[in-house]
Amino acid sequence: MEEFETITITNQDGVDVEYELVTIIEDEKKDTKYIVYKDIDDDNDSDDVEIYTSKIVVEDGEEIIEEIEDDKEWEKVSKILDDLFKDITE
Repeated sequence: MEEFETITITNQDGVDVEYELVTIIEDEKKDTKYIVYKDIDDDNDSDDVEIYTSKIVVEDGEEIIEEIEDDKEWEKVSKILDDLFKDITE
C-alpha cells in the first residue's frame, strides 16, 4: 500500500475532512503559499482525478486555508499547476 501525507481541513459546515496532500506551491515573490490536495478515495491510476487548490494565509501565527477568490490570482496558480503537471506527465 502506498504511503501518502494527509491533511485535515474543516469545511464550511464545521466538519473535519481528511484529504491527501499533493503538493504545496510557494510564491516567494509575494510570500504566499498554496496547497494542492485531493480526496483520499480517488484512484491514483485514473486520468480523472479531481484536485483542489487553496491559499494558505497566516493569521495570528496560525495557518488558515482559504479559497482563491481573485481571478488573476487563480490564473497565476492555474498556470503553475499546468506547468507542474506537464513536467510530471512527460
